Amino acid sequence: APSPPPPAPGGARWQPRTVATKPNIVLVVLDDVGFSDLSCFGSEIDTPCIDALARDGVRFNNFHVTALCAPTRACLMTGQNAHRVGVGNIAEWGRPLPGYRGYIREDVKLLPQMLREADYNTIAVGKWHLSMVNDQDAMGPFDHWPTGRGFQHWYGFHGSAVDHFHPELFRNHSQVYPDKDPNYHLTSDLVTQSINYVKDHRVATPQQPFFLYLGLGACHFPFHAPSEKLAKYRGKYSAGYDAMRQPRFERQRAMNIVPEDTQLTPRPGDIPQWLELPADERRFSERTMEAFAGMLDHADSELQRFVDALDMMGELDNTILMVMSDNGAGGGYHRAGALDVRRIAYIEPETVAEKMAGLEWVGTERSSPLYSTGWSFLGNTPLKRRKGDTYAGGTRSPLIVHWPAGRLAANSINSQYHHVTDVVPTLLEMAGVQTPLPEPLDGTSMAYTFDHPESPTQKTVQHFETAGDRAIWATGWKAVTVHQLGDRFEDDQWALYRAEQDFSEATDLAAQEPAKLAELIALWDREAASNNVLPLDDDLDGLYAKVAPRPRP
Repeated sequence: APSPPPPAPGGARWQPRTVATKPNIVLVVLDDVGFSDLSCFGSEIDTPCIDALARDGVRFNNFHVTALCAPTRACLMTGQNAHRVGVGNIAEWGRPLPGYRGYIREDVKLLPQMLREADYNTIAVGKWHLSMVNDQDAMGPFDHWPTGRGFQHWYGFHGSAVDHFHPELFRNHSQVYPDKDPNYHLTSDLVTQSINYVKDHRVATPQQPFFLYLGLGACHFPFHAPSEKLAKYRGKYSAGYDAMRQPRFERQRAMNIVPEDTQLTPRPGDIPQWLELPADERRFSERTMEAFAGMLDHADSELQRFVDALDMMGELDNTILMVMSDNGAGGGYHRAGALDVRRIAYIEPETVAEKMAGLEWVGTERSSPLYSTGWSFLGNTPLKRRKGDTYAGGTRSPLIVHWPAGRLAANSINSQYHHVTDVVPTLLEMAGVQTPLPEPLDGTSMAYTFDHPESPTQKTVQHFETAGDRAIWATGWKAVTVHQLGDRFEDDQWALYRAEQDFSEATDLAAQEPAKLAELIALWDREAASNNVLPLDDDLDGLYAKVAPRPRP
């Protein structure tokens, strides 16, 4: 059984709760939603359901993920570092190296397997993205599908970029074709399936707890939303990403999501100034951000329907419900965004005239849109960089934890540094589950923070790597480098931040603290060697349309 974590200075520990039955567990993972994109983290986008969960629960403002979807999910399901279990990148870029196969090692126990041993029913709905590409059809093999890794039921899809109006879906091992009325949307379908699974659980095995993993496709591209949600945000982004970032930042400071002394990082050199874009490009770019906002708003509305169903069935009070994102906001391909991102990625660029001809289609089934990188600059306020980068803009995720029966301090904002590997030990401790493990977990339980929200973090070190970008956090310091495709790794320039005092990684201390930087780089080397991160490769950019080198932060 996992041993309890050592107490932090002051002896902070989780106080076990006394409940009649083991708590249910629901993990909701949003896709490509930036640190500031939820209303309760500073956004102007309406997310009243998630906001209510935050008011009645706990927000973490220093919670980090891996900067890409599949590695984050591997950490979330195992409590282990992504490269250690074989998912240092995603399946589409898998290669025959221990840290980069694109699926979780067979000898690693996943959270649903741990919970099955504690008499939980286990259900997965939505995005999986933890199986090899050539296994993602109805003939299998199914060893790395959800039902092969501890889930009793699965309804969902394998990879990213799913069409939310016309998805390719599976139930357990079989491809399915949902009945689709004119109002069909994948998010609604996934929530309906989740509600039905919980209903079946209550009828058949009401004495048992359940674990439900709900991996939404929202808000990964293509940005698809119902027409009423698209209409709701018409004209809301005409000011552009430059002007809208400051108001988000001020809201974050007012609600204590960021410390008062946080610096708002400047727009990077690879993002054009909003007012320098021609009028047509600004108009099209607005429409893509409207689609993102509508998609997130719709996801929140559907999550409310799920929360209401849990409440009506009497399950909400004793359900640990976590909401998070898998990485920071992304973007790319063109400075005005894309009407058909698949065409740009795999065939040829779009002209501005073609984008404008399809302006009214953006967000509908006649489009496959993605916003420009400038909107990720807004989504990750006040941070640097974005999805795929090991700066905080790629790794810092909103996290909300809600459990009424657990008597969590309502509307608390916890600032301890934690990582997605910490979710498994946290849930095991909160639920009082002990399970034999083939190897120790890499994660550190966050549970102590619920009873001691002001206590120091109990985590000591966390490494990051994405396609050659690297970072290491250790006892409040962070070293990070942005790797350029084709450069020698030993030539990469590292930056150094006093992370516990510099929330947005605004002030590079590498020149002032060379000894500390060298210490952290050496620590990264050791962590990389012991976690299957080596050998390094920078092949992630190979799939995408060629772009200019990324500027140094």
